[in-house]
Amino acid sequence: DYTMRRFTLQRYAPDGRLVAKLEGREMRHYPAGDRIEIDELVLHAWAPDGRLTTATARQAVSNGRASELELKGGAEVIGTDEDGSPVEIRSEFLQAFIEQRVVRTPQPVTVRHGASQLRAVGLHYDMNKRTLDFLGPVKATLQV
Repeated sequence: DYTMRRFTLQRYAPDGRLVAKLEGREMRHYPAGDRIEIDELVLHAWAPDGRLTTATARQAVSNGRASELELKGGAEVIGTDEDGSPVEIRSEFLQAFIEQRVVRTPQPVTVRHGASQLRAVGLHYDMNKRTLDFLGPVKATLQV
């Protein structure tokens, strides 16, 4: 029922702090199923402690509440852990459940944490539980 081109949407916390900025080449909303499609997505999200996480993909699909997000085509999620070490997750498909703070994929994935790199058939990352489960086989280069 609507389309936006070359857009930027921003979300603010009640205290006025910017918490998310969404940019894209084109966004289409479909009222049947309350679905949103975004081409060339760039999403910046700031945690309460100020850490930035950036997600990009050639296409994204979301529900109307933006609580579930599918990143398709060159999907990347880049951020830092609590110690400031970089964390990068890359796959052709990533699914994010925003409220639950979960990222998962059943497709091949590469994760870099600091100087370490892991490749797996898939993953399930739960930010609340601080667990990262890989679907095997897994190949890893660990730097300690």
